[in-house]
Amino acid sequence: MLAWLEMSSCSRSAVACALGAALVLSACSVALDFDATSAKGTQDDQSFCSEHLTPPTIFCDDFDGTALASKWPAVEQHNGSAKNDGGAARSSPNSLLSVAAPVDAGEGVRAVGSVSFPALAAAKVGIRVSFALRVEQFDPSSGAKSVVFDFLYGPLDDYNEIALNLVSTESAVSLQVDENAQTEGDETAQYAQHGPLMTKPARGEWMTVDIDIDINQPRGQENALRVSLNGKKELDTQLMLPFKGGTPRLELGVGWVDSSEPTQRWVVRYDDFLVEAVALR
Repeated sequence: MLAWLEMSSCSRSAVACALGAALVLSACSVALDFDATSAKGTQDDQSFCSEHLTPPTIFCDDFDGTALASKWPAVEQHNGSAKNDGGAARSSPNSLLSVAAPVDAGEGVRAVGSVSFPALAAAKVGIRVSFALRVEQFDPSSGAKSVVFDFLYGPLDDYNEIALNLVSTESAVSLQVDENAQTEGDETAQYAQHGPLMTKPARGEWMTVDIDIDINQPRGQENALRVSLNGKKELDTQLMLPFKGGTPRLELGVGWVDSSEPTQRWVVRYDDFLVEAVALR
């Protein structure tokens, strides 16, 4: 179960925490007792993750150890592949390489690792996600679109989604954030768009992505989103669609492409993936 201390909202660098013990260490402390799946991602002594072994960290992967599935409880590959790879890295020697193959109109693509956090189900919590992103190849068709990170919240058949998308402008790509509230069986979802963001990924170069989600009301409207790219704040907004409650889940990799028309290849790398949880007042 989740043991909570209601404290002030905390930044990434300001949090001092204790795992599994209700001890107040500072005004920005939080005691969290996480499930074994979440904790497993913080144990390997790697170049990046060795610096993030204690709370507020709840999951870390620098992709330098064993196979992807050893840390990610689910790895999905359909018309694509997701694996640790030594071709390039923000922190040597490896990164996550996600490749979406070209598909015909109407076909789907999945090339992701997925992890869920049952201990945070319906909890008032700030989730802080950071990772390095490198776009190596994209579909040059104008308006071509892929999801490269996904936050999912709620039951599998009735969930909220906050998706970070790459959108092609033919010679380059932009980033935007989409909100969806999807119910199984509905032909359309509730939808809200944020962006495109000002800072654009340069092909073949690493970009640092920080995504902060404040779940102030697990069932309600008063939730917030902040996105920074290379340390520059690009988005600071209230979420437009109310949350439905449930378990937070994260997907890293190319999880979807817009296949309303035949698509071309997407190749995206990730490194130094970190998830933190902080208490909110």
